[in-house]
Parts: sequence; structure tokens; C-alpha cells
Amino acid sequence: MINQLLAGVHIASGAEAMALGARLGLNTRMLFDLVKNSGGTSWMFENRVPHMLDNDYTPYSALDIFVKDLGIVTRESSSLKVPLHIATVAHQLFLAGSAAGWGRQDDAGVVKVYETLTGVKVEGKLPVLEKEVVLQSLPPEWPLDPIDDIHRLNQSNSKTLVVLDDDPTGTQTVHDIE
Repeated sequence: MINQLLAGVHIASGAEAMALGARLGLNTRMLFDLVKNSGGTSWMFENRVPHMLDNDYTPYSALDIFVKDLGIVTRESSSLKVPLHIATVAHQLFLAGSAAGWGRQDDAGVVKVYETLTGVKVEGKLPVLEKEVVLQSLPPEWPLDPIDDIHRLNQSNSKTLVVLDDDPTGTQTVHDIE
């Protein structure tokens, strides 16, 4: 019960913080990175805010689960006569999200309550890089623009394998492109 109180409050406060940042006109991806590396972070913030930034509410833990869990927490606290102001407000935020029809979506969808109330979008679109910037970042072993080669391979129905070595540890990210 205590864990769910903290988890629900952290998700709700993460959504609130990102909505405020969006209203302030901040780049929400940069804001996330800043908070993630500061004293204001939490495991729930680091885990759920990326869903908000990606506008991806594939349910890993449904919003309705926090309606249930925080409901249990607030009912139990009432019976014990322990006021839980923050948990009660978080419960109401999840309840509002469920009432809006988002109950089966991921619990990070609680951010939609703030987006609806404020008219802002928390989604942090990734920057689109200019072709010249990307070409300048290629290693010296690849002095030519690879686009023509990629188009040629594409037209011959060849599969193209792109390997991006963007990790200083040498780990490579591989994307198979149809």
C-alpha cells in the first residue's frame, strides 16, 4: 500500500511537472534529461515520463490500476484517520483520466488530464537533423554522401543494414531497414 501511494504520487507529479514545463515553453525532452540528473528524479519519473514524451500509452500498467490502488490507500487512511492530502489529489487525477476514457491505457496517460486542462502537449518531438549536420558527423573513412548508395540498394530490393556506432563504449545499435 505504501509503495503504491508513492508510485502513484510520483507518476502524477511527473505528469504535473512536465505539463508545467510545456506551458513554460521548455523543450520537454531536455527538461526530462535535466530532472533525471537532479535531486528531483525518481524511478517512476524516469520510467513513465518517456511514455509521455513519446505520446505512447501502450499499457504496461493501466491507469485504472492506480484508480484502484490509490482508492484502497485513501479509504484505508480515512478509516485510520490519517489525512493523505497528496495521495488523495493523485487519486483524483487518475480517476479523472479514467472518467475521460483512458483507464485501460498506460498509467503515464494521467498526463492527458493536464494536457486537456491546459491545452499544452507534453510530447517531446525529437529534433529533425539537417542532412549536412548528419554528414559532418560521419567518420573520415566515409567521406562521401551515402544516400545515393542507399537508394541504389533500395531500388534493387536489397536489404540495407545500417550500423550506428554512437556509443563511446563500442556497443553498436543496429537497425534492419526493409
